[in-house]
Amino acid sequence: MDPLKEEFARLVAIMGWNQSETARQLHMSAAAVSNLMNPNHSNRPRPTTLQLLKLIVSGEHPEAIEPRHFKLKGKPGTGTSLSVREDYLDARERKLITDIRRLGENEQETIYRVVYAMIFRALPHGAAKKKK
Repeated sequence: MDPLKEEFARLVAIMGWNQSETARQLHMSAAAVSNLMNPNHSNRPRPTTLQLLKLIVSGEHPEAIEPRHFKLKGKPGTGTSLSVREDYLDARERKLITDIRRLGENEQETIYRVVYAMIFRALPHGAAKKKK
């Protein structure tokens, strides 16, 4: 996924917004937000849009932004990136993801191992391996 699109999606996820709320908060059309969330669409978020979104996130979730460089904490592609559209997640799922993202990388890896082990035990034999 394009790094700017990924950053946009991560910022939206931190806020727990769906696409219509994102459009309302950023004074954009729903179609524009949909295009920015779609990894296959050529539109990319403008730097000013990302800056505005970072300002909003830093006010609500200061722990998610590095104050010195005004960048998102965590590295893209290390479990903090999104593989599903946020508007498909319910409030409990968004909260779980937000809470996991607040942890350090080592704690996140521990949680992932535990959750995957639980999923593997809950699914019919071998089904969990195919999903990974």
